Amino acid sequence: MNTNQDIKNQQEATWNKFSGGWKKWDNQNNTFTGIVSKTLVNAIPFKPTDHVLDIASGTGEPGISIAANKVPQGRVELTDISEHMLNVAKGFAEERGITNIGIHQCPVDALPFADNTFDAVTGRFGFMFFPDMAAAITELKRVMKPDAMLSTAVWASPDKNPFGALPMSIINKHVEMPVPPPGAPGMFRCAKPGMLAGLFKEQGFTDVIETEVLFAFSTDTIDTYWKFTTELAAPVVAGMAKAGDAAKAKIKEEVFAACEQYMHDGKFKIPAAALVITARKGH
Repeated sequence: MNTNQDIKNQQEATWNKFSGGWKKWDNQNNTFTGIVSKTLVNAIPFKPTDHVLDIASGTGEPGISIAANKVPQGRVELTDISEHMLNVAKGFAEERGITNIGIHQCPVDALPFADNTFDAVTGRFGFMFFPDMAAAITELKRVMKPDAMLSTAVWASPDKNPFGALPMSIINKHVEMPVPPPGAPGMFRCAKPGMLAGLFKEQGFTDVIETEVLFAFSTDTIDTYWKFTTELAAPVVAGMAKAGDAAKAKIKEEVFAACEQYMHDGKFKIPAAALVITARKGH
């Protein structure tokens, strides 16, 4: 059985490997998930001088935009397990001339910050991948100031997310994929309504609110969606890597056929859904 450290090592290697694809598709991804970022950021009443922690920062959002637009006299610390993803984030910040950020490669359950450091914590689509979510929440609580707020987003259930679920359902018909144990890190691990919110309540957080956000991946062609998915989504890439040439062609053909239902007036629009959870550390 994999230990938490094994999982972290594997995740670090995977995200490092995929950093190039995430850089390439950054604009498309931030457009796609923009309403999620906006919802989780707007849930926190930032002050211009706030010191903010952004976890699972990846290529930098929403942390970079918070540094630029919400805390111009403050600072945002970007953290991630992947050095290569953080290098991409650093490059994007430099391109925009944003200097009030710090870059820290570290797991979320071992943060290099003192107790009671941060006025707010944000994180987009990270929690479902943390090996020990309770330990992550304990560590976040430690570095948050009393009364500080946290806002994070996770994917909602597969039935509301054909964006992520459709390709995998077809790959699973053609490729023998390992079945992860219950509760293992993965895209839909936190999808059950109230699940992550309940973990925050158990750890003594107050004012816990869960909001469902419905959105869609929109583009001109199914092919763009296919390339996006096969260059960014680790499970899809892993599944395609296991398929022979004939199976690969069949999977692609079936995904395209299944996606036709989401073509309207020459535009491709496939639904997605997220849960945004906000919580406050007590005094």
